[in-house]
Amino acid sequence: MKLHKYNFLAAVAGSIAILGLSGCESSGTTRLAAVGNQAPDEPDDGTGSDGNGGDSGSGGSGGGGQNVAQGGRGPAGPQGPAGIDGLDGLTDGVDALAAGGLVGEEGVAGTGLLANTGDPENTNPVVSGVLVATGETVTTVADGTSQIATLVDGALPGGETSIVGRVVSTVDRTGQALVDTGNGQAYLVDGLTAAPGDTVSIALGEATIGEPTNDSLIGVSALSNSQPDASLASVGVASGAESDSALLGVSALSESQNDGQLLTAGVASNGEFLTLESPALQQGESNALSNTVNGVTDTVNDVASGLTQGASSGDGLSNTLDGVTNGLEGAGSGGSGNALGDTVQGVTDGVGNTVEGLTGGSSNGGLVGGLLGGGQ
Repeated sequence: MKLHKYNFLAAVAGSIAILGLSGCESSGTTRLAAVGNQAPDEPDDGTGSDGNGGDSGSGGSGGGGQNVAQGGRGPAGPQGPAGIDGLDGLTDGVDALAAGGLVGEEGVAGTGLLANTGDPENTNPVVSGVLVATGETVTTVADGTSQIATLVDGALPGGETSIVGRVVSTVDRTGQALVDTGNGQAYLVDGLTAAPGDTVSIALGEATIGEPTNDSLIGVSALSNSQPDASLASVGVASGAESDSALLGVSALSESQNDGQLLTAGVASNGEFLTLESPALQQGESNALSNTVNGVTDTVNDVASGLTQGASSGDGLSNTLDGVTNGLEGAGSGGSGNALGDTVQGVTDGVGNTVEGLTGGSSNGGLVGGLLGGGQ
């Protein structure tokens, strides 16, 4: 019985060992053991709780991009269309703007400058309307004052020379120039430069400003060989022409002298440094005013002549310079000439000639004689 008991225990132990070996799986290096039966899968009823979110991943660090070489220049584009033709100077520009006639064939003031600028028939309605309206206003004003001008001119001494009337005429001609241009009948600049002619006519070089219907009130010549005739005053400055039609004749720095019917005055003109003449003075040479005026002019001309080239009545500055020169030459050469005496004599002669003109050296008694009423 005792042996049977040991055999039973051995059988149980062997059975246990066999069961243990059968529950192990081996891959040669790893052994997994599972004891007991696998629990059955439970059905998913969708009521399970959400799992915890995972940690945020860290951003990756990108490497720097590589520089890309610049590409070559692309081909040139096609040529654009040709532009429109430009305007041919000021003339075409004015025509394009339809500004009407500006300058006629003789140019500005007869100089040929900007000749034939604009076309009187190519006008702009707006501009033309403004010109006509303005011109009509100006001419209306001139017409309204013409009677007053006649009365004023009639009250002036002499009454034959229209002064205020000439001014009114200039205003009227200016308005008419605006109307004619607006109506396409004339050139604007030509009309405006001609309008002052009845009041003043100016010859400036080759240009002429003012075209009088008769004689101008004032005629001016500057740097010109033409002297416009005038009724009141003829004025020449650096002029090569003369006139004797006006009451007053005035010249300065001119080759010739304008003669006035009432008064003639000139400075450095016609070979005289000072000219002052009047028929009234010539008719009364014995009176104080005549002597004074003639004494002044004679003295000034004597002094000026002495300062320039000398005159027969006395070479003031010439004698002085000659005396000084001779004196210096005598002193420098060691000659027998009296240097001091020659110098003093030259100065004395110069002063003496000047004093002679101031006192009584002329036939009219000089300046002092004129002031005191002396003279012959």
